[in-house]
Amino acid sequence: MKLQVKKTDLHIFALLLILFIYSSYYFVFIFAEKYSYPFVDVDVSFLRFFISFLFFIVFIFIGSKLKDGLYFIFHSLLIYVYIFNSILFSFSNGRTDVYSSIIVFFFIIFLIFRYVKIVQKKKIKLSFNKSYINERIIPITIVLLFIPYFLVFGVDVNINTLLLAEVYDVRFGVEDQKSAYFRYTDGLLAKFLLPYLLVYSIKNRNYGFVVFSLGLLLYIYMIFALKTVYFTIAVTIFLYIYSRDFKYQIKAILSYLLLGLLLLRIFTLISDFDVLESLIIRRNFFVPAILNQYYFDFFDGNSMYLSHSIFSSLFDYPYENFPQYIIAERYWGQPEVSANNGIIGDAFMNFGYLGIAVYSFLFALVCVIMTKIIRNPLYSGILFVFIVLIITSSFTTIFLTHGLFVFLMVFWVFKFDLNNGK
Repeated sequence: MKLQVKKTDLHIFALLLILFIYSSYYFVFIFAEKYSYPFVDVDVSFLRFFISFLFFIVFIFIGSKLKDGLYFIFHSLLIYVYIFNSILFSFSNGRTDVYSSIIVFFFIIFLIFRYVKIVQKKKIKLSFNKSYINERIIPITIVLLFIPYFLVFGVDVNINTLLLAEVYDVRFGVEDQKSAYFRYTDGLLAKFLLPYLLVYSIKNRNYGFVVFSLGLLLYIYMIFALKTVYFTIAVTIFLYIYSRDFKYQIKAILSYLLLGLLLLRIFTLISDFDVLESLIIRRNFFVPAILNQYYFDFFDGNSMYLSHSIFSSLFDYPYENFPQYIIAERYWGQPEVSANNGIIGDAFMNFGYLGIAVYSFLFALVCVIMTKIIRNPLYSGILFVFIVLIITSSFTTIFLTHGLFVFLMVFWVFKFDLNNGK
């Protein structure tokens, strides 16, 4: 039997390989020389590197068997989860069980992606066509959800935040005004409904709704100063431009990511100003992997069983502060910093090693459902933002606070699959 490999798969393989090698070089010769973190002292092991590289090749190979949105999610996770956790495993003195958990995570989600089929057996019939829903019901729903925002925050926004200035001043300044309503609706609006309406409006050349969507996204950003909203706008438009198919989007992400890393390195060498490179590479790629180390170290044999969440009535929470602040104080000496962690650290914190398997299974099922809803690469920005949230937030927070539950319920129940967006 002849093994056939498509050109796009070869391009993606080559780009992933370059990213893996460059990131390894950056960690050993640049990151570790400049920054000091517990568990990230350089300890080069060629055996660990060989193991991590071998699994990397295996995951690329099995990932190529996936299709459409599941292919997109799996490869996005390879980029943002596997590579940087494997680098810590290969070249630092960190805990090896974090890497073992990463391996379990990827095998479980692959098996679910590959072999679990979820079928909507019955569709709730709607009395309106989808154009009416997109151009009337969804915008009206968004306006109604925004009424409390305008009543509380008005239009007195800080436009300096658009230039990333005074971000933390604004963020801390509105903390007392950010009630439960805003915490539960800003994610639904900024990460699901408004990005969806933005893409639909661009596709159908409804420029009034384009301005409407962008305006409200920027409004949320200016009142809360959450940079993830800026990121959501950028990635939604970027992936819309490269929406030929899901593989093409992964290729575009890798190409521009590598180009950006190269330009940042050149800029740093020429200007001797490394703040921008540090913020982008260190903060976005290495810190989430480092936080996995901290969560495993602190909560080893000390599972929280979701006692810090909305399920606190079931179990007693033993600490006075939230986990993210405890971790920041313990390992960074900064109790005011929120060291949020993603699905791996969150799973271990709550249920230990069993939590890794359970959370991986649940996450994979959610992904399968999402790709049943989002079948058109035009809307893959929603998937990508979801992946970023998984890396930086707890699973229960994403599901409830960030609006994922409401999004899945509404779009799944009404079989609103975002296939043609009409």
